[in-house]
Amino acid sequence: MATSPMSGIRTYDPAAANRPRDTDPNTGMSAADQTQNFLKLLIAQIKNQDPMSPMDASTMTAQMSQLNMVSSMGTMNTSMQAMLAQMQSANFLNQATLIGHSPMVAGNTINFMGSEVILGANLANPLQGVIATIKDASGNVV
Repeated sequence: MATSPMSGIRTYDPAAANRPRDTDPNTGMSAADQTQNFLKLLIAQIKNQDPMSPMDASTMTAQMSQLNMVSSMGTMNTSMQAMLAQMQSANFLNQATLIGHSPMVAGNTINFMGSEVILGANLANPLQGVIATIKDASGNVV
């Protein structure tokens, strides 16, 4: 029986890692369900309050502002996730345009692997002359 050497290895998928969760892992309820439950509790509290000792207006205002803040944060989270998806898509498209092109990188060392290496320089000012020293892996001048 053959086994896959990749079985049991977890892979990282950034798209899955950044995907919003539809439910709160602690309650199993969506944000909309939590908002509805909050409103039901608030209405029940107002209906069943003692007429001789009604709810303080500042308490009710604080509860409503908390609900609005949670709702706004949910909307902002959705907007940020959409923006992240667009940025990731744009980054992928930018990287895809580089396929088949030669990159230019800054550095002062080159590893020779047996095939041709093309060197170039991009300078702000023209040079009068250039001296290149080529050394082997031991540091000896070739």
